[in-house]
Amino acid sequence: MTTVDPWEKAAECANAMKNANPQHRANLKQLRNLWIALANQKSFMTNAEMATRVETINRLHVVLTVH
Repeated sequence: MTTVDPWEKAAECANAMKNANPQHRANLKQLRNLWIALANQKSFMTNAEMATRVETINRLHVVLTVH
């Protein structure tokens, strides 16, 4: 089972949005929305499905929050 908390990742995006330029802020907002959607769907997924989705979204997260 994955140890990534989608709600924490969504909060990281929200914090990063505070100091981002408008284009980067828009990208972070979409990323935050992905994390929130994942968190809301978590109880309907198997551990394997959740892990796959976390891995995919986390790749984007790393790219967008490293700036």
